[in-house]
Amino acid sequence: TRFLPVSWARRCVQETVSIASIFGTKFMVCGYNHRELKILNYENGQCVTTLRGHTLEVWSVAVIPNTKLVASGSEDTTVRLWNYRSGQCINTLEGHTGIILSLQPIHDTKPLLSGSNDN
Repeated sequence: TRFLPVSWARRCVQETVSIASIFGTKFMVCGYNHRELKILNYENGQCVTTLRGHTLEVWSVAVIPNTKLVASGSEDTTVRLWNYRSGQCINTLEGHTGIILSLQPIHDTKPLLSGSNDN
């Protein structure tokens, strides 16, 4: 078991709304309360990439297995799919009318489940 260095973990946790590790790498994705995601190196806390595009707070993040994709759900009612290596948003999914509170990939496939407060 590894623990995050206290020196930067406190800063990350204070601003982070959602977090997920990118399996098989030394990186994690953090959704922040200021409309962006960051890909962080969990060994040293350095930000590798900042992903910007949501217009309101990011509430949920998920890593899609066996891809280079992370998903983010926001108060702006969209789910965005990102290539975490390039930092580019490759798709914006619309359809909810409330905050996207949870995201869950379906194992080894690209479909993604999303949960919102829109009933």
